[in-house]
Amino acid sequence: QYPGSGMHTHMSLFEGDKNAFHEPGAPYQLSKVGRSFVAGLLVHAPEITAVLNQWVNSYKRLAGGGEAPAHINWGRSMHALVRIPSYKPQKENSTRIEVRSLDSACNPYLAFTFLLQAGLAGIMNNEQINEAVEENLFKLTELQIAERNINNTHNLHKQNQHNKIKDKQLNLLFLQITNLNNHLNHNQQQVNHNNRFKNLFHWQRLKMK
Repeated sequence: QYPGSGMHTHMSLFEGDKNAFHEPGAPYQLSKVGRSFVAGLLVHAPEITAVLNQWVNSYKRLAGGGEAPAHINWGRSMHALVRIPSYKPQKENSTRIEVRSLDSACNPYLAFTFLLQAGLAGIMNNEQINEAVEENLFKLTELQIAERNINNTHNLHKQNQHNKIKDKQLNLLFLQITNLNNHLNHNQQQVNHNNRFKNLFHWQRLKMK
Protein backbone atom coordinates (compact mmCIF):
# COMPACT_ATOMS: atom_id res chain seq x y z
CA GLN A 1 0.00 0.00 0.00
CA TYR A 2 2.87 2.38 0.82
CA PRO A 3 6.03 2.86 -1.27
CA GLY A 4 9.41 1.72 -0.02
CA SER A 5 10.43 -0.79 2.62
CA GLY A 6 11.86 0.03 6.03
CA MET A 7 15.11 -1.44 7.34
CA HIS A 8 14.78 -1.03 11.12
CA THR A 9 18.28 -1.09 12.57
CA HIS A 10 19.04 -2.10 16.17
CA MET A 11 22.16 -0.65 17.76
CA SER A 12 24.05 -0.85 21.06
CA LEU A 13 27.59 -0.08 22.25
CA PHE A 14 29.78 -2.26 24.43
CA GLU A 15 32.73 -1.52 26.69
CA GLY A 16 34.33 -4.93 26.80
CA ASP A 17 31.52 -7.28 27.84
CA LYS A 18 29.40 -4.48 29.36
CA ASN A 19 26.52 -2.90 27.47
CA ALA A 20 27.27 0.83 27.60
CA PHE A 21 23.60 1.61 26.91
CA HIS A 22 22.32 -0.13 30.05
CA GLU A 23 21.82 1.58 33.42
CA PRO A 24 19.64 -0.15 36.03
CA GLY A 25 16.85 2.08 37.34
CA ALA A 26 17.25 4.77 34.68
CA PRO A 27 14.24 5.67 32.49
CA TYR A 28 13.96 2.96 29.83
CA GLN A 29 17.05 1.43 31.53
CA LEU A 30 18.96 3.71 29.12
CA SER A 31 22.30 5.06 30.37
CA LYS A 32 23.66 8.59 29.95
CA VAL A 33 25.87 7.28 27.13
CA GLY A 34 22.83 5.76 25.44
CA ARG A 35 20.82 8.95 25.79
CA SER A 36 23.63 11.05 24.30
CA PHE A 37 23.93 8.57 21.44
CA VAL A 38 20.20 8.95 20.72
CA ALA A 39 20.54 12.74 20.99
CA GLY A 40 23.32 12.65 18.39
CA LEU A 41 21.10 10.73 15.99
CA LEU A 42 18.29 13.25 16.43
CA VAL A 43 20.55 16.31 16.17
CA HIS A 44 22.17 15.06 12.97
CA ALA A 45 19.01 13.62 11.41
CA PRO A 46 18.90 16.44 8.79
CA GLU A 47 22.36 15.41 7.53
CA ILE A 48 22.23 11.64 7.69
CA THR A 49 18.72 11.36 6.23
CA ALA A 50 20.27 12.17 2.85
CA VAL A 51 22.24 8.90 3.16
CA LEU A 52 19.60 6.75 4.87
CA ASN A 53 16.76 7.79 2.54
CA GLN A 54 18.23 8.77 -0.81
CA TRP A 55 15.45 7.69 -3.17
CA VAL A 56 12.16 9.34 -4.11
CA ASN A 57 10.22 6.41 -2.64
CA SER A 58 12.25 6.80 0.55
CA TYR A 59 10.53 10.11 1.21
CA LYS A 60 7.17 8.88 -0.02
CA ARG A 61 7.40 6.15 2.61
CA LEU A 62 8.21 8.62 5.41
CA ALA A 63 5.32 10.84 4.37
CA GLY A 64 2.93 8.04 3.52
CA GLY A 65 1.54 7.22 6.94
CA GLY A 66 1.45 3.79 8.54
CA GLU A 67 4.20 3.22 11.09
CA ALA A 68 6.97 4.93 9.12
CA PRO A 69 8.65 7.60 11.31
CA ALA A 70 7.26 10.87 10.01
CA HIS A 71 8.79 12.98 12.81
CA ILE A 72 12.15 13.41 14.56
CA ASN A 73 11.41 12.01 18.00
CA TRP A 74 12.28 9.14 20.28
CA GLY A 75 10.53 6.90 22.78
CA ARG A 76 8.79 3.55 22.86
CA SER A 77 6.13 4.48 20.32
CA MET A 78 5.99 2.49 17.08
CA HIS A 79 5.98 5.87 15.28
CA ALA A 80 9.28 7.10 16.77
CA LEU A 81 12.32 7.79 14.61
CA VAL A 82 14.49 6.26 17.36
CA ARG A 83 12.60 3.67 19.36
CA ILE A 84 13.68 2.12 22.67
CA PRO A 85 12.59 -1.56 22.71
CA SER A 86 11.25 -2.99 25.96
CA TYR A 87 13.91 -3.97 28.50
CA LYS A 88 14.13 -7.63 29.45
CA PRO A 89 14.99 -8.17 33.15
CA GLN A 90 18.25 -10.05 33.76
CA LYS A 91 19.20 -9.47 30.13
CA GLU A 92 21.21 -6.26 30.30
CA ASN A 93 22.81 -6.91 26.92
CA SER A 94 19.40 -6.62 25.29
CA THR A 95 19.25 -2.87 26.04
CA ARG A 96 19.44 -1.21 22.64
CA ILE A 97 17.96 1.42 20.37
CA GLU A 98 16.09 0.96 17.10
CA VAL A 99 16.50 3.44 14.24
CA ARG A 100 13.38 3.10 12.12
CA SER A 101 13.83 5.52 9.25
CA LEU A 102 16.29 3.59 7.05
CA ASP A 103 15.18 2.59 3.58
CA SER A 104 16.13 -0.98 2.67
CA ALA A 105 17.45 0.33 -0.67
CA CYS A 106 20.13 2.43 1.06
CA ASN A 107 23.84 1.60 0.93
CA PRO A 108 24.25 -0.30 4.23
CA TYR A 109 27.97 0.46 4.55
CA LEU A 110 27.40 4.20 4.29
CA ALA A 111 24.21 4.09 6.38
CA PHE A 112 25.79 2.24 9.33
CA THR A 113 28.88 4.45 9.17
CA PHE A 114 26.84 7.65 9.38
CA LEU A 115 24.59 6.26 12.14
CA LEU A 116 27.62 5.37 14.25
CA GLN A 117 29.34 8.70 13.60
CA ALA A 118 26.21 10.71 14.43
CA GLY A 119 25.65 8.76 17.64
CA LEU A 120 29.30 8.99 18.69
CA ALA A 121 29.23 12.74 17.96
CA GLY A 122 26.34 12.96 20.42
CA ILE A 123 28.47 11.24 23.07
CA MET A 124 31.59 13.32 22.37
CA ASN A 125 29.61 16.57 22.42
CA ASN A 126 27.59 15.51 25.47
CA GLU A 127 24.32 16.17 23.63
CA GLN A 128 21.24 16.29 25.85
CA ILE A 129 18.10 14.48 24.85
CA ASN A 130 14.60 15.96 25.00
CA GLU A 131 11.73 14.23 26.74
CA ALA A 132 10.48 11.12 24.99
CA VAL A 133 7.25 11.45 23.00
CA GLU A 134 4.91 8.51 23.56
CA GLU A 135 1.85 10.01 21.91
CA ASN A 136 0.66 8.98 18.48
CA LEU A 137 1.74 12.08 16.56
CA PHE A 138 -0.63 11.24 13.71
CA LYS A 139 -3.49 12.08 16.07
CA LEU A 140 -2.08 15.52 16.92
CA THR A 141 -2.63 18.71 14.96
CA GLU A 142 0.25 20.48 13.22
CA LEU A 143 0.05 23.18 15.88
CA GLN A 144 0.36 20.64 18.71
CA ILE A 145 3.36 19.04 17.00
CA ALA A 146 4.98 22.45 16.47
CA GLU A 147 4.47 23.29 20.16
CA ARG A 148 6.53 20.19 20.98
CA ASN A 149 9.29 21.45 18.66
CA ILE A 150 9.19 18.28 16.54
CA ASN A 151 10.27 18.37 12.89
CA ASN A 152 9.04 16.19 10.04
CA THR A 153 11.45 13.59 8.67
CA HIS A 154 10.04 13.83 5.15
CA ASN A 155 10.86 17.55 4.97
CA LEU A 156 14.53 16.98 5.75
CA HIS A 157 15.57 16.66 2.09
CA LYS A 158 14.52 20.30 1.65
CA GLN A 159 16.48 21.35 4.73
CA ASN A 160 19.57 19.47 3.51
CA GLN A 161 19.97 21.99 0.70
CA HIS A 162 20.52 24.78 3.23
CA ASN A 163 21.84 23.12 6.41
CA LYS A 164 25.57 23.08 7.10
CA ILE A 165 26.93 19.90 8.61
CA LYS A 166 27.26 20.54 12.34
CA ASP A 167 29.82 17.85 13.23
CA LYS A 168 33.38 18.09 11.89
CA GLN A 169 33.78 14.31 11.65
CA LEU A 170 30.52 13.98 9.72
CA ASN A 171 31.65 16.78 7.43
CA LEU A 172 34.98 15.02 6.87
CA LEU A 173 33.14 11.76 6.19
CA PHE A 174 30.97 13.42 3.56
CA LEU A 175 34.07 14.89 1.88
CA GLN A 176 35.90 11.55 1.94
CA ILE A 177 32.94 9.74 0.40
CA THR A 178 32.56 12.45 -2.26
CA ASN A 179 36.25 12.20 -3.15
CA LEU A 180 36.08 8.40 -3.19
CA ASN A 181 33.02 8.50 -5.42
CA ASN A 182 34.78 10.88 -7.83
CA HIS A 183 37.84 8.62 -7.83
CA LEU A 184 35.74 5.52 -8.56
CA ASN A 185 33.89 7.32 -11.36
CA HIS A 186 37.22 8.37 -12.89
CA ASN A 187 38.52 4.80 -12.69
CA GLN A 188 35.33 3.45 -14.25
CA GLN A 189 35.63 5.92 -17.11
CA GLN A 190 39.22 4.79 -17.63
CA VAL A 191 38.16 1.13 -17.66
CA ASN A 192 35.41 1.90 -20.17
CA HIS A 193 37.90 3.77 -22.36
CA ASN A 194 40.37 0.84 -22.24
CA ASN A 195 37.63 -1.65 -23.05
CA ARG A 196 36.57 0.41 -26.07
CA PHE A 197 40.21 0.51 -27.24
CA LYS A 198 40.56 -3.28 -26.82
CA ASN A 199 37.35 -3.92 -28.73
CA LEU A 200 38.48 -1.61 -31.52
CA PHE A 201 41.90 -3.32 -31.69
CA HIS A 202 40.24 -6.76 -31.77
CA TRP A 203 37.90 -5.63 -34.55
CA GLN A 204 40.82 -4.28 -36.59
CA ARG A 205 42.69 -7.63 -36.28
CA LEU A 206 39.59 -9.50 -37.44
CA LYS A 207 39.24 -7.11 -40.36
CA MET A 208 42.87 -7.68 -41.40
CA LYS A 209 42.35 -11.44 -41.41
